[in-house]
Amino acid sequence: MGPILTLSFWPPFWPLLWPRPCRPDHQPGRHTATAPDDGFSLIELVVVIAVMAVLSVGAVLATGARPGPGDAQRFQLAFEQARDLAVLSGRTSGLAVTPAGLQRALPDQDGWQTVGQVQRWRSRPTLTVPDRLDTRSRAPQLIFLPDGRSSAFALVFRGGARCESDGWTGLICTSG
Repeated sequence: MGPILTLSFWPPFWPLLWPRPCRPDHQPGRHTATAPDDGFSLIELVVVIAVMAVLSVGAVLATGARPGPGDAQRFQLAFEQARDLAVLSGRTSGLAVTPAGLQRALPDQDGWQTVGQVQRWRSRPTLTVPDRLDTRSRAPQLIFLPDGRSSAFALVFRGGARCESDGWTGLICTSG
């Protein structure tokens, strides 16, 4: 004889939602211990979640980004954009390099004006500029001329990445 289909009357709306099949020995209103195949216990779920957390932390640590190369790549992109802006617009432009980050600068009647948001460094790079093209106080450290030349500099990032230019040949970046 197959399973008997019975409806539980508590809660009163249960039969309207979904009729549930019951075991032949089931008595409505009487709670019995559940069978081992009725689902997962709370401890099993906690163990599975803990194992998944440990595995995800391991994956993040194994593929974690190093701060130096990320900063070097962002600096290289900003350098190329500032140089292209100077050449295409026919106007001098600049990059202000500070311990906090990197920001574009444009000349105005009062000297230089920084524009846009500061691109924050993940690490603190070290900038060396042998001869500044503009020694005014608000002038950016790196200046790009409309003929494609720029300030000579060396920028060293944590982790050994390095970007440098002699002012004539463009930007050379090496990873550490």
